[in-house]
Amino acid sequence: MKENVLVLENITKKYGDFIANDNVSIKFKAGEVHAILGENGAGKTTLMKTIYGIHQVNSGRIILKGQEMNFKDSSEAIRNGIGMVFQHFMLIPQFTAVQNIILGYENSKFGFLDYKQARKKISSLSEKYGLKIDLEKRVEDLSVGMEQKIEILKVLYRNADIIIFDEPTAVLAPSEVDDFMNILKVLTQEGHTVILITHKIKEIRSIAKKCTIMRLGKVVKTVNIASIDDKDLTKLMIGKEVTLRSSKIKFENHFNILEIKNLSVKDERGVLKVKDVNLDLKNGEILGISGIEGSGQEDLVDAILGLKSIFKGDILKKNSSGNLESLKGLTIKQRIDKKIGNIPSDRQKHGLILEFNVMQNIGLKSFDNPDYLRLKTIHSKSNFYLKFNFFNFIKRQFNKFKRQFVGFDLNILRKLSNQLVSYFDIRPRDILSKVKHLSGGNQQKVIIAREISLEPDILLAIQPTRGLDVGAVENIYKRIIEQRDAGRSVLLVSLELDELVNVCDRIAVMHGGRIVGILEDNFDIDVIGKMMIGLS
Repeated sequence: MKENVLVLENITKKYGDFIANDNVSIKFKAGEVHAILGENGAGKTTLMKTIYGIHQVNSGRIILKGQEMNFKDSSEAIRNGIGMVFQHFMLIPQFTAVQNIILGYENSKFGFLDYKQARKKISSLSEKYGLKIDLEKRVEDLSVGMEQKIEILKVLYRNADIIIFDEPTAVLAPSEVDDFMNILKVLTQEGHTVILITHKIKEIRSIAKKCTIMRLGKVVKTVNIASIDDKDLTKLMIGKEVTLRSSKIKFENHFNILEIKNLSVKDERGVLKVKDVNLDLKNGEILGISGIEGSGQEDLVDAILGLKSIFKGDILKKNSSGNLESLKGLTIKQRIDKKIGNIPSDRQKHGLILEFNVMQNIGLKSFDNPDYLRLKTIHSKSNFYLKFNFFNFIKRQFNKFKRQFVGFDLNILRKLSNQLVSYFDIRPRDILSKVKHLSGGNQQKVIIAREISLEPDILLAIQPTRGLDVGAVENIYKRIIEQRDAGRSVLLVSLELDELVNVCDRIAVMHGGRIVGILEDNFDIDVIGKMMIGLS
């Protein structure tokens, strides 16, 4: 029988009056994959951060290899053989892969960095675990999937015995997930203990021996995976069964609200990422875009949003008069005013201002909305704008407008924010909570609440369920389907084929920057998968 390499006894972690972990006890065996399953906000990541030394417990014990530990910081945990790969990567974009891996753990020779030896060790680890990357490339020039491989190599380079993975497959294409699972198998065969935080029951079943289910900061149950079915796992996690399926629309009376004609788009380096794409989006439909990561899906969306320039072709949107007009030359703000909404792929980098609270983030796109504006008189620097620090440009305009100017009605925004927090079940129910303190799922709900509240004609949703639990996934797609049923249009980019098949009315498949097929109804995942890798 394998020994317990890590034991958590009655761990409690509080933030003020909020209990993130409530009397949690779990045992982890050497050489096994132990999954931690739970809704967003269940306390999983907080618990892992206490193991890793980022947080210190209020009460309880952490016993590592028979010895009680109280790590003051993560460097102490690393020295004791614990590593963690976070869902949001901790890399320096301007550094190369090698520089990021060795940072803080530099081997020296005669007082100088032994770069040659470090690179040799990293290359050996890369080969051994199948983590192929260009070690001399800067991180800013690598894909998200490659960034994750750097994070894994960084942990292995530090000789971790226990490796914590927080939603590791959230950024991977379906074809890469199997490779990652093989990496986990190799790790456990060599005696490593893997703690896997994931919401994907299919992955848990394929790799884990045991699974601990958490809800509201407490352990609900620890089970042997082989002895429980998926429905029971889901019920333990969220307290109910989940079904995700949308009825398909019929297209007889639907018009094109968006037309993409012979579109080509280049990236920042001048590389052609979208190649002669022709596509239409109908009113009242969910059109899915499938493809392995880097196939041009996000570049296509960036061109619609105005984040990337059109190299060739055009994008046309139906205006309020019912005519198609070109988006070419319009600014991002002008496209927002044309009622194009966006749920970005990286909620923390591109969707939210983490230091702002929920209400401020909900109001980010509404500072010039007539429904929120009123005439105000400025008397002093105690004005709401200067205290609230809502938009920095208001500060710069302060001396220019001494008397009267159009101001923001905070009461309207407060009322709307409270309604959205309730309707979208954003937790905690406090609009003044900074979004950086919210779980990933609740951060995503803030973005979706903001975008949907603006009633866009077209909602562009890129990986909207990345890293979310099945309950949050169901909630988000329920809202997206409601938009479709209200006559609005959704362009949905996702790597999750099961989700696309269940909620989309049509699916367009991209490979190598081109549309290689468009499917209507009777979706076949095998056919889509072959199209994604260029076999069909």
